[in-house]
Amino acid sequence: MNKNTVIFIIAIVVLLLLSIAAYLFFSKDQSDTTPLVSCNTDNGVDPCQTGYMCYDSQIWPKGGIQGPQEGDLKCHQKCETSSDCPDEAPNCEDITIWKGDVSTDYKLCTQ
Repeated sequence: MNKNTVIFIIAIVVLLLLSIAAYLFFSKDQSDTTPLVSCNTDNGVDPCQTGYMCYDSQIWPKGGIQGPQEGDLKCHQKCETSSDCPDEAPNCEDITIWKGDVSTDYKLCTQ
């Protein structure tokens, strides 16, 4: 192997390493691409990861008939503005979650 061949091989390896580094640097952070995961809170516990909330909303007035499920039963990221939201659910919206006859308002990322 002559000197020029060694230099050529080293240059190719350096270019490959730089390409990999650029890809990793410029690729989107995986935490921003979490898909909407199915959930339910029938047992009283929200199974979603920290910073997310299960959109499980059903009104059931005391002594009344249980209403339909209004949520999509998926974990949604909590937000303040739409810039906080991932591509899969890019809109930060005010959502009312019903548990029985009690409602609470939240800001969640939606599609």
